[in-house]
Amino acid sequence: MILFVDDELYRAHYYLEELRGAFGQERVLFRETLDEAEEELQRYKEIRVLILDIMMPPRKGWDSSEVEEGLSSGIKFMEDNAALLKDGKIAIVILTNRDVNKIMDSVEVLRPHVGAVEVHQKTQTPAWLLPTIVQRHLKR
Repeated sequence: MILFVDDELYRAHYYLEELRGAFGQERVLFRETLDEAEEELQRYKEIRVLILDIMMPPRKGWDSSEVEEGLSSGIKFMEDNAALLKDGKIAIVILTNRDVNKIMDSVEVLRPHVGAVEVHQKTQTPAWLLPTIVQRHLKR
């Protein structure tokens, strides 16, 4: 199962179409908030790939300054959920509009705690390519 998390459905729409076309409607979950994403990670043990936008609205209880006013909410989400992600059974594909060079240090710090993490910038990752990226992780 694939969990896609993005707060902008209108931007994620084409990616979702490609994923659902490649893997089936029932194998691709889409959630718009980090709270919903955490619930799905806890509920479905068969999630194998998490596609995560990192520029998301901060969760309740988070100090907005610790997530750069939402610019790195996905990074904090991974930190907070390291226990769910730590066994490496869930690959993480970060799909963001943020400059990837600005987040790579944070990703590298997290990598030993969450397993496989791959980072892609939306402007350089066409929707038709996402199923290929996901398939690579499903084969592991």
